[in-house]
Amino acid sequence: MHFGGHDVQLREFDVPLALHSAPRLATLICMQAAAFDTHDLVKRLTGVGMPEPQAEILAAEQFLTLHEHLATKRDLKELEASNKRDIKVLEVRLKHNLEALEARLKHSLEQQNTEAKSNLEALEARLKQQEAANKSNLDALEARLKNSLEKQKTEAKSNLDALEARLEQYQAETKNNFKIQEAAIKKCEASIKELEVSVKEIQASIKEQEFAIKALEASMKNNLERLENRMIVKLGVMFFFGISVLATLITIL
Repeated sequence: MHFGGHDVQLREFDVPLALHSAPRLATLICMQAAAFDTHDLVKRLTGVGMPEPQAEILAAEQFLTLHEHLATKRDLKELEASNKRDIKVLEVRLKHNLEALEARLKHSLEQQNTEAKSNLEALEARLKQQEAANKSNLDALEARLKNSLEKQKTEAKSNLDALEARLEQYQAETKNNFKIQEAAIKKCEASIKELEVSVKEIQASIKEQEFAIKALEASMKNNLERLENRMIVKLGVMFFFGISVLATLITIL
């Protein structure tokens, strides 16, 4: 049964057979009497080992007992009145049980509300305590973070200053190196110009030497030609003198 927003299981009562309506009860009894078969009962009893005379006596007694319990019209009226009285008694009991159940439910709900309120207050107290502990932990964490950030900021500033100093030193060294390289380049350029002048002088000297060589070659050629001519003349003279000597020798001999 659903009562007061809760599922309630009512206690079961022993309801007698008299709660059935009288016509239905009479019909049921008559049907049971009409359906009773003494021959079949005798067969079943003898089938399990009972002697047939005893089985017939037992079947007859059972049939008589069943017919003795058939209700008369007066019995049915009395039964119907008794049923009404029983129903009223049951209604009173049911109402009383419902009131008792309602009282128990109300008491149980009040007790549960009290326990829930107590648990809620305890939970609120634990939450406040936890909140205080969390706040303390957060404050400590915030302090540690602040200290760590300041330390990191200081270290970063120190590193930045050192980096700026190294950068300035590098710029100065680079500028100095650039000046040195620029001076070396200018010196190289001057040396190249000097080399170009020297090359030009060497080229002019080579040209002069080539001209001198050509003049020397021409002079040597002329000298060789004159020497050849003189040699030819000398050889001709010597040849002629030799022939003369040879002719003289031949004449003497």
